[in-house]
Amino acid sequence: MDFLFIAFFCIYLAAVFYWNKKVTWRLRPKTSGILKKVHFAALIICIVIAVLYGVFSLGLRGLWTTRIVIIFTLLTGIFFRFILSEASINKIEKLYFKIFSLLPMIMAGTLLIPFMGVLIVSSLIGRLLRPVDDIHYEDDKLRVQSTFQGMLIEPKIDIYKKQSIFEEHLKIPDYNEWDVDYIKVFYDKDSTRVVVHGKNSYDEDKEREPEVISFAPIK
Repeated sequence: MDFLFIAFFCIYLAAVFYWNKKVTWRLRPKTSGILKKVHFAALIICIVIAVLYGVFSLGLRGLWTTRIVIIFTLLTGIFFRFILSEASINKIEKLYFKIFSLLPMIMAGTLLIPFMGVLIVSSLIGRLLRPVDDIHYEDDKLRVQSTFQGMLIEPKIDIYKKQSIFEEHLKIPDYNEWDVDYIKVFYDKDSTRVVVHGKNSYDEDKEREPEVISFAPIK
């Protein structure tokens, strides 16, 4: 396995060197300028989303919306160095894309760390490309899902409230994916209740005491 990662590292490094030295084709300056602006716009969106989620638990609505923006930013950051016209980027931007293009090599290098490297990289890729393990309940107001946490971490139950173009992360109940039997949602006048019915880990014939999570009324 280590040999494969070392081989990828060397092949990628050789490909980068060859492209820079031998391949002269680049996009036109006008096209390069437009693509560069699109990349930086996506980068700004990623930063804004990160701040909103960290401070207000808000993200873009939808399972894939934010991930598509992140994936686009990563791919364009890695490969734009090889296709953008030199005339369309300044020295700082050139250095930025040059550093970004080293990301595959950094990941390959991380994979060489015994056990932890594979765990870290696979968990990061899993969280990016595997939004949920299962959706237990969804309507136009709420989504209750089990979210991938990492290779050695049990998927946890997350509750999201939908708000126009955003969705708010409300709570993580004291349940993991494998303990959940079914989930019901009740919209009352004075509150919204998410009732999680779980399996009893000691006796499968007995139902675990349901967890009732109450929020302010959602209209």
